[in-house]
Amino acid sequence: QQPSLCLFYPLRADFDTAKPAALNRELERQRKAAEGLKPVPGVSAPELLWQDPQYPYALMGFVQGDTAYRTLALTDYGLGVREDVLRRIGQAVAELHRVSDAGVRQFWPKPFLNMVSDRALAVREGRLWLPKPNRFLGLCAHLHRAARFARGTEFRSALAHGDLHLRNIIMSEKEVSFIDFLNHDAIFPQRDIADIWLANCPEHLASD
Repeated sequence: QQPSLCLFYPLRADFDTAKPAALNRELERQRKAAEGLKPVPGVSAPELLWQDPQYPYALMGFVQGDTAYRTLALTDYGLGVREDVLRRIGQAVAELHRVSDAGVRQFWPKPFLNMVSDRALAVREGRLWLPKPNRFLGLCAHLHRAARFARGTEFRSALAHGDLHLRNIIMSEKEVSFIDFLNHDAIFPQRDIADIWLANCPEHLASD
């Protein structure tokens, strides 16, 4: 009797667009990350095995493990150490940004401040309801002051993941892997770090 071999590959398809251009840009970001992380022990991104030239379909290498979200949740039941899981995530994110280095840039806040102003206007006009609108507007004013102060400041840039939260990080005992890249040209790694906090702070990072 011959032994059998089972192979698993994730198929990604984008059904929200008729053109594959957007997905192609995201896949290119993943391809670059996978290539850059190859020499890094314990950190990876799925290899892109096949991509349809006409339709937004792609076949990727299988990543073993569970989401970082679930891995962190299991530490509440004594399965793993919370601090160790967070440290591994942080080290892996640092490696992702290191291999995606885009050089020293200057920070120009105008596009971010435009978004802040639009959101503040929506609150003032009642189009966006918040439980404490005045505190939110105070935060918007603080962001404007801080951004003006930081205008022109140099920072180390890197191609961002674009949708970095604990369900887009897969963890096993030996490896941390990043999946579902979104941005292909954003150069602010700080936004990746902020995304992790915004997506997970209420449930995991501030429970105590």
